Amino acid sequence: MRQSAFPVPAALVALALCGLLGACTTLSPPDTAHTAPRSTAAQQEAPLRFVLAVHAATEPGDALNPPLSTAGRTQAEALAAKLAKAPLVAVYANEFLRTQQTAQAALEQHPGLALQAFFSRGPLEETARDWRQRYHHGMVLAVGDPAQITLLARALCACPVATLEEGESGHVLEVRFDAQGRATLQDPWIGEPHQ
Repeated sequence: MRQSAFPVPAALVALALCGLLGACTTLSPPDTAHTAPRSTAAQQEAPLRFVLAVHAATEPGDALNPPLSTAGRTQAEALAAKLAKAPLVAVYANEFLRTQQTAQAALEQHPGLALQAFFSRGPLEETARDWRQRYHHGMVLAVGDPAQITLLARALCACPVATLEEGESGHVLEVRFDAQGRATLQDPWIGEPHQ
């Protein structure tokens, strides 16, 4: 057996391996993006509500990731105005520009909040379950495409929800929870509550 020009003691090799193993098992700091924000007294007193909004109208042309049109910016600003005094505790949008721009208008009314993301193709039932466990009071705004808003509403309220169609920009559904945790779906376009 040939000896190395630089002999390495076995103890040093063992120590290096232990260090590498330890580095692999070190705990990461908590993910603050997935914790509920501190809430004000007004937010803590407010019943839990999820406002689920279809993104505002978009510019024609870019079928994949279009920005909001002038009419869409007006829709987003109208939604933001309705939510200006609401006890918002979180604002979510998916990865697409149209949803982020719609949500951004509401964030401008609530400077203490940051836009959080949900994955449009992720398991939305899990997303809804996670939100339901994370938030207990106040209002959560989520902006997505019609199919995502439909699935989130169904998962949050565990009730029948009519499928929202493409082109229904600005459509808003609201899921409210009472003190016993029972959900009611309100469709402001129709005005009929579903339990």
